[in-house]
Amino acid sequence: MLHVWFGRSHHDISGEDGSFRYSFKPEWFDDPFVKEMVKDVDKSELVNHLLTYNFRGESMPTEGISGGVKTLIAMYKRPNYLYRGNAMGGNCAKWVVEIGKRVDCYMTLTYCMPLGGIVSEKSFNCVIMNTNRIAHTFKEFYREIIELLPDGGEFDWYDDLPEHLIKPERYINIIR
Repeated sequence: MLHVWFGRSHHDISGEDGSFRYSFKPEWFDDPFVKEMVKDVDKSELVNHLLTYNFRGESMPTEGISGGVKTLIAMYKRPNYLYRGNAMGGNCAKWVVEIGKRVDCYMTLTYCMPLGGIVSEKSFNCVIMNTNRIAHTFKEFYREIIELLPDGGEFDWYDDLPEHLIKPERYINIIR
């Protein structure tokens, strides 16, 4: 199931390029689900862990895929960490939901990612870690965000995870 903390955290993984480069395993790129995410989000054809063809048909190293796709792959293949959801755009939202159906995954968000689609009422499950409530549709997800927003209307602060939610085996702290 997907777990979201609204706000920033000192415990999330930032610097997707660096953390991905040093933690990925070549066999991740053999997974058809990973290939499908790369094709949909980046419009690129994943050949293997070294080679990708971009949307123009040009070859590029696989490390050149977008930060959003790197975060998606890491969430799927290494789900026991807290990821920075802001590294992913709206084009990653449906994949975040799909990953949440397959594994328990965790992320922070400071914007309203259109999980399940804004117009549709596609069902999904998402634990809002701030309130421990579960959202099943985008409408419920959006209502939770509205209740949590400060007067200024933005999550522009480090309202860190409470200590009881921080489990060393689940979250790592990246030195900035």
